[in-house]
Amino acid sequence: MTADGPSSAQPARIDALDGLRAIAILCVICCHAPPYLAALPTRIVDTLTAGWVGVDVFFVLSGFLISGILLDARGDGAHAPSGYYRAFYARRALRIFPIYYAFLAYIFFVRRFTAPHGEWWYWAYLTNVLFAWHGWGLQPHLWSLAVEEQFYLFWPAAIRLVRRSSLRTVCWGIILASIAARIVVAVAWGWTPAYVLTICRMDEFAVGALLALSLRAAPSSSRSPKSARTAASASMLVLLGLAVTGALAEPTALRRSVGGLVTTVLTAACIWLVVAPGGSERLARVLSHPVLRSIGKYSYAMYVLHYRAGEWLEARVLDRYAVQHPIAIALVDIPATIALSWAVAWVTWQILEKPLLSLKRFVPMPSGALPQAASSQTEAGAARGWLARR
Repeated sequence: MTADGPSSAQPARIDALDGLRAIAILCVICCHAPPYLAALPTRIVDTLTAGWVGVDVFFVLSGFLISGILLDARGDGAHAPSGYYRAFYARRALRIFPIYYAFLAYIFFVRRFTAPHGEWWYWAYLTNVLFAWHGWGLQPHLWSLAVEEQFYLFWPAAIRLVRRSSLRTVCWGIILASIAARIVVAVAWGWTPAYVLTICRMDEFAVGALLALSLRAAPSSSRSPKSARTAASASMLVLLGLAVTGALAEPTALRRSVGGLVTTVLTAACIWLVVAPGGSERLARVLSHPVLRSIGKYSYAMYVLHYRAGEWLEARVLDRYAVQHPIAIALVDIPATIALSWAVAWVTWQILEKPLLSLKRFVPMPSGALPQAASSQTEAGAARGWLARR
């Protein structure tokens, strides 16, 4: 990559996007840290508690990546190629289901945890509806996985059936409708339903989809990085200010909406700066650090497993020393949870995910007629190579 953006030598995998995923999972783990953090200064605790914005990063990035896969498979033809739905859902199942259902089998059959309102919510990817209805429950972090799977029940059909020229309008309609739904649900039923229901979170996926459309449609000469740099810098400063002052620590609908909006802008700007011509070589280099790439590679499994890993550390190790050494335990808590989550995720990748993902070769995504603007751009080809591995 040169100072002007990706070069012809750019590898097929965009490492910086793995780095972005790593930042997202690290934020989430900080947010879910046990109460040992109370021993630390309030400013630090407030900042770490704001890590829930990592979920917003995941949603925008997912919208960008998955929409890119679907757009490239759909192409510009009158009809999507044969096997469009079959390949997409088969590949998604191979990527998402194994570690998720293995985790459910562990907590329900091995650990014999009890779900107060029934286990079927978890098996059916409806935990977000469960929490909206009954409040937070067992393994509350699983709600976001339900939101993502529900969104992708209809989004492939939308991309297949709507003309590419009209998809931008559809995305903007989803963004406006989702924001309106969030306001209505928050007023009528409270901040939790407004936070976890799919209809209230679709705007972040749609922003990612807009990025995917822009990458494939806009001519290279019109992709100025100046606005993206400005948006990234401004949103980063605002987000840090909100986090440090504790404005994001309280779980209210307004604060979550503001934090989510700022995070969405920041994530979208960062994605653009590392995939489009004229982007930021420095940002791409930072996000491509080997440590971040490794965490990003296993981020999905880390997300599924980290909450239980934190609980295990709390019960088996940290509780023994928390009273005598509160500051030390507070400082070691998050790094220990990250390390344990990464280690378990690495093991599950080797014995479960990697073998099953190899089956994707039997269900390759079809390749539609790509628009000239995208097919002629190196970074679009690199993005498709990166997406093909997800």
